[in-house]
Amino acid sequence: MKKIQALLDELMNHISLSSKIKNILLHIDRALFLPSSSKHLAYTIDAIYMGNGRWMPSPLTLLKTIQYLKLKPSDNVLEIGCGNGYQSAIFSQLCQRVVALDCDKKLLKKADKIFDDLKINNIQTKYIHKGKSWKIKEKFNTIIVSMAIEKVENDWFAQLSEGGKLIAPIIQKENYQLFTLFYKRDGKIEQKVLEQSLFTTRKDIIERCKTPSKYNIRFWFGFIKQVTIFKISLFDKRL
Repeated sequence: MKKIQALLDELMNHISLSSKIKNILLHIDRALFLPSSSKHLAYTIDAIYMGNGRWMPSPLTLLKTIQYLKLKPSDNVLEIGCGNGYQSAIFSQLCQRVVALDCDKKLLKKADKIFDDLKINNIQTKYIHKGKSWKIKEKFNTIIVSMAIEKVENDWFAQLSEGGKLIAPIIQKENYQLFTLFYKRDGKIEQKVLEQSLFTTRKDIIERCKTPSKYNIRFWFGFIKQVTIFKISLFDKRL
């Protein structure tokens, strides 16, 4: 608990936290969702490598996402590219229901076990087979895309309820992404650019689901290049 409190103190140097958010972060330990080799990194504000080319986003990115979306208890949320499920677990405490999609069966299986242990019963995980369409036939108030994409699929906008929001890191060019918020108003889509971001791309995630990352030199070269070029501005400012 002391380590988690220290993490909260560090986060509050960058972003304001409500008492409700603090309580959620205190009771859903980030370390539970990490492999044993990475658990010691759970109480930092850094993104953490989980293996097979996948990364757990910085908790600061997670908190900014929550602030941008203004989640409500009645919201039905879809997370696309949920990874190890930590973000879905946090979202689940702020909304009615979460549907979490990913193409990594092992991560989803581990996430389901953690959800059961934590007695979180409002998350439904769904396996998306490699390159198949990342959609389900259902409407959502909020859609969170946790991987960098070139554009939002029309099917995802179709799944968005009237008045709903979709947030996604949009690839502008190589090594440059913009976290973007989309709104559906009167059947039309409006958008607002929020800030620069750094997420693993959908293409690389699908590649990892096909081939273990330790065998994929192209992925590691691309990611290291991306991290080297990218300067994280979100640590230098408060919301």
